[in-house]
Amino acid sequence: MGTQRTGIRRLLAVASALTLALTLAACGDGNEGSGDDRPLRIWVRQAADGGLPTYQKMVELYEQKTGQRIELYGEVTGFEQSLIRAAAARDLPDAIIQDTESLGQLVTWGMVQEIDPNRLSNKDDILDVAWTAARAVDGKYYAVPTSTQAFNLYIRTDWRDALGLENPTTWDDVVEIARAFTYDDPDGNGADDTWGYLVPGSTTRGYASWFWITLLWQAGGDYFEPQGDGTLKPALDSPAAKRAMQWLYDMVHVHKVVQPGAATHVTADAHPYFRSGQVGLYHTGPYMISTFDNEPGRDVYEVIKPVKGPASNATLAEGEQLYIMTGTDKYDEVLKFAEWIASPEGQVAGMNPGGYAVVRLPINKNVDPGEVYGHPYWNVVAETYAESGRYVTPVPNFSPFRQMMADAVNVVLADPNVDIDQLLAELNEKVGAELAAQGVLASS
Repeated sequence: MGTQRTGIRRLLAVASALTLALTLAACGDGNEGSGDDRPLRIWVRQAADGGLPTYQKMVELYEQKTGQRIELYGEVTGFEQSLIRAAAARDLPDAIIQDTESLGQLVTWGMVQEIDPNRLSNKDDILDVAWTAARAVDGKYYAVPTSTQAFNLYIRTDWRDALGLENPTTWDDVVEIARAFTYDDPDGNGADDTWGYLVPGSTTRGYASWFWITLLWQAGGDYFEPQGDGTLKPALDSPAAKRAMQWLYDMVHVHKVVQPGAATHVTADAHPYFRSGQVGLYHTGPYMISTFDNEPGRDVYEVIKPVKGPASNATLAEGEQLYIMTGTDKYDEVLKFAEWIASPEGQVAGMNPGGYAVVRLPINKNVDPGEVYGHPYWNVVAETYAESGRYVTPVPNFSPFRQMMADAVNVVLADPNVDIDQLLAELNEKVGAELAAQGVLASS
């Protein structure tokens, strides 16, 4: 792991130097057209056995509609490294479609251009909350939203009904129903073999952080406090952060309603617990709907809205967006392509009913996901996203923070003797140091 992190740091340092040179060399203002008829070069973070074929069909549809040729390239594992190599050769693509979390790093590297949302004819059709993910810490927009999703609470309705319970709406309700699912034999088999609350708590790729951030927001906290001038203060020593961490600690060590081994579970390890009827509550994304329809079955589970914590019912939102790269001479053409992806036609094509969706939840308010997918739970997800979806606060590079939080949450899951006050104080210092390293720590 240490060698891998060192390698990543070296890549980031090289990327910063390369893209600085690229930025200085690329004098375009992002508004000129292209005099040649070469195809647009679009890169997507998708593999041939994943979403790349869906994007290929979208490209073909767009080419037939407009006559604009597009050269599509996709990969997953080495995507960032390929961008760095392209920057070194001053041969970046015209645009990429990448996750929302990457925005800060791409801006820091100097790889992407500012976008004026008002230049899109359908700008107002794109949900306001989706636009928040396209805005960087400097307040400027650097992307066009293409896809999103929000996390909801999934519940075993057969267990709920067997025990005569109602859907939870608050943290206290979750505790009550999780205890019943753990101790009151909800499946009626007479065995002590069920748990109430499913937690993917591994540090791998920051899984524990993605899970806990919803609890933190619902408690009224955040990782950072924006100061309104592009700087931030660390906020992990707040009462809200302690409430969120204490609640999770209690679920594991006091109520004992979380599945065994949660501290080692990535999402791929956690999903089977819900599928196989071992756990009855799971806060996860809509990508699991089709899987859970098959097992445990659509008739025994339900997707419900996130519960309300001490402050709100905010929930994690994440997605993908299109970035126009530095130095392209096809800015206008790329913007037209982005405009089409954000249109109802482009969104439905990307949702690809019956196939691999690269648009999970549409960002266009005129597309009904329940109708497209033929499934009412997608409407619950859409309502959740519009009402309480929230993206992480933008910073130049979110990855180090995600890992810090995951490491801290993992300690709480694994250690019944952890000092939460001390843990959060130390975490807050680390966050402040990283904000300073990224040049966005508030001066006071």
